[in-house]
Amino acid sequence: MSVEGLGLLENLEELDLRMNRFSNIDLSRNTKLQSLNLSGNPILAVDLSINRELAWLFLTGTLISTIDVSHNKKLTWLDLSETNISTIDLTKNSWLMSLALADTNLNSINLQNNVMLTQADLSGTHISTLDTSKNPKLEKHYLSDTNISKFDINNNKVLHTLDLSGSDISSFSLVDAADNCRHVGWQLKRIGLSRTKINSPDDVKLSACKTKFIDLSKTKISSFNPAQYKILKWLNLSGALIEDLDLTNNRRLERLEISKTRLSSINLQKSKKLRWLNIAETQITSLDLDVKEPNKLNVFSAPNSV
Repeated sequence: MSVEGLGLLENLEELDLRMNRFSNIDLSRNTKLQSLNLSGNPILAVDLSINRELAWLFLTGTLISTIDVSHNKKLTWLDLSETNISTIDLTKNSWLMSLALADTNLNSINLQNNVMLTQADLSGTHISTLDTSKNPKLEKHYLSDTNISKFDINNNKVLHTLDLSGSDISSFSLVDAADNCRHVGWQLKRIGLSRTKINSPDDVKLSACKTKFIDLSKTKISSFNPAQYKILKWLNLSGALIEDLDLTNNRRLERLEISKTRLSSINLQKSKKLRWLNIAETQITSLDLDVKEPNKLNVFSAPNSV
């Protein structure tokens, strides 16, 4: 496909050329461009220094290894996932709200000036430390399969989704976790700690009044008491070393994943809202259920004989 003639479209505000085969593009005359999507093209570089109205930039799956966005101060959405990026300067992009750099060669990043940031995906990168103390609006943060071993969210009061799966995290707790129901600012509801170095229930301290989704699958945790999480809806302990589990206080539970655990029995009499149950490759051979709508319950048990 040819991109010749773009310079004639001087009033062009939106350009979507994703999943084509061109390797270079000249946008020097498209000064009114606000949205650009070049994802999936074998582009090695793109000059955006003249495109100062640019607010949305998507370069996912390109061959770009460096990019200068210091002139694009109106940028609010940036996606450079699955590129060869190893470093990027975002200090001039104070309006940035969404950032995706997943599966890149990124080693470190400075987010101190990105005070409007609401979501960031840095999963699959090489970063080992990250400071989000200046990102008070952060709501979703994905850090799975990174080298992060410690992560402080004390200043991220509106953060509701955090994925640290496959990271080097060995413990995770909120400030004043013992009585944090009084801290109405805490919004963390969904936490992913699968494949981490967490070994004990004491390594995990979450909000008793906010947490709805917990993933501790494929960890070495051998016991876990979910009683304090009374609004818990989704619990994944698959592949953990769990031998016993008491769910009598989790009456809002809708999804339970306990496949490949050491459980031989489980009482689900109080789990009347359960809609999804995975007990595959466990020693559980019978279930005592009292769900409101049994026809809506999906049970995965093979090769069990339930």
